[in-house]
Amino acid sequence: MSALTVDCLEIYRDVVCKTCDSIDANIKSMYQLMAKCEEVSKEMEPIYKLSQQVKDIKHILDLFENAVN
Repeated sequence: MSALTVDCLEIYRDVVCKTCDSIDANIKSMYQLMAKCEEVSKEMEPIYKLSQQVKDIKHILDLFENAVN
């Protein structure tokens, strides 16, 4: 009976250790993903400016079309 209890506790210990390792790996991956997202966000800044320029051009074009009509 005590051998079975020891086996059970060893299995429980191993499962807890593997779960902790898995969680640590997932946290590390999450931080890497967050870093990549920040990099992408910084790289997208020129796109946001370009988007605003396109909106401005569309607005000016609409004003021009209304003036011509």
